[in-house]
Amino acid sequence: MVTYKFHQYQVVERALPTETDEHPKIYWMKLWATNEVRAKSKFWYFLRKLKKVKKSNDQVLAINEQHYGISNAKSYWKILEEDDMEEMHMLSVFFCPHSVM
Repeated sequence: MVTYKFHQYQVVERALPTETDEHPKIYWMKLWATNEVRAKSKFWYFLRKLKKVKKSNDQVLAINEQHYGISNAKSYWKILEEDDMEEMHMLSVFFCPHSVM
């Protein structure tokens, strides 16, 4: 069985500076991929769909893998009880209020 380990990458790029535009806009995107090469490829795919950019006129500034530790993650377990005239009803709820953005 093949397992894929996806990592979250942040890719940052900008257009090459020209005489008319010395400080071009910087675009960045967070995406999930198996490695840096695929993250870069996905980045160009989505950026071509969103903006009118070409790979030959732009440069990638950085590709950073985002690391998130689970040390701050907390899990909660709530137990709700209700007494009826005939019997007692119990409800237990387990939830983890953390997410990666």
